[in-house]
Amino acid sequence: MQATVTKVTPFVSGRDGKPYRLVCFKLEDGGSAITYIGETMRNYTEWKNNLTVGTVLEGLRLREGSKGKLIDADSHPKPVKPRGLIQQQLF
Repeated sequence: MQATVTKVTPFVSGRDGKPYRLVCFKLEDGGSAITYIGETMRNYTEWKNNLTVGTVLEGLRLREGSKGKLIDADSHPKPVKPRGLIQQQLF
């Protein structure tokens, strides 16, 4: 699944005292979803360079059993390269 990052909050302290940030997304179907990302989470290294508003990410999945639309923080986000860009090869 693909989604566009629409908002990234500063770090705040969670109930467990560990810092996390809220990331909001616009989904392909026009809906919205969120996820919570923390520096202490094992998957943070895959997220930290992809938390810029406007970035389109693929490799996302919704968390099963969530009441709303919650993107699983264990997803493996990868930025989508814009279409139409021609890459020049150097020989």
